[in-house]
Amino acid sequence: MSRVGVELRGATVADAPALAGVHVRAWREGYAGLVDPALIAAATVARRERQWARWLGTAPPWPIVTVVAVAAGGALAGFCSVATPARDLDDPRTAEIAALYVDPPRWGEGVGSALLAAALDGLRAERWPAVTLWVIEGNARAERVYVRAGFRPDGARRRDLGVAPPGVELPWQRRLRVDL
Repeated sequence: MSRVGVELRGATVADAPALAGVHVRAWREGYAGLVDPALIAAATVARRERQWARWLGTAPPWPIVTVVAVAAGGALAGFCSVATPARDLDDPRTAEIAALYVDPPRWGEGVGSALLAAALDGLRAERWPAVTLWVIEGNARAERVYVRAGFRPDGARRRDLGVAPPGVELPWQRRLRVDL
């Protein structure tokens, strides 16, 4: 599927190095001032590459699926990971956008929106009635993407010790229209 000049496909173990690079660059750029600098520094490409290789090499029923956006020339532009069901809720009927990251040079091009739209389409096809995600308080860039995709904060809050003051993550929710 082609959207905004990228091809979307399922991630493979071979993508681990590129995923790690995008993940770390997006963390460093996107969370500066929002996340404890020590946590950002600890997220090295080598460490993330090992994590991605392990995650992508885990056999089903691993509940997280990752889709990558690949630009012309094969460069990874971003990724979106979906957990089914959501990891932090007691509701087995709610899925979770576990991660959505775009390489900073590609910000503003619609890559994140394309990845999120594909994830929501997939969840609808699998008949998930609701989806949640977590946003670090103050992350206005992410909030704009999620508002455009129909997400709204649900009013809850949770402390995250890795986040700079005020140290809060906010859950955002969205219902998915599923024709029964």
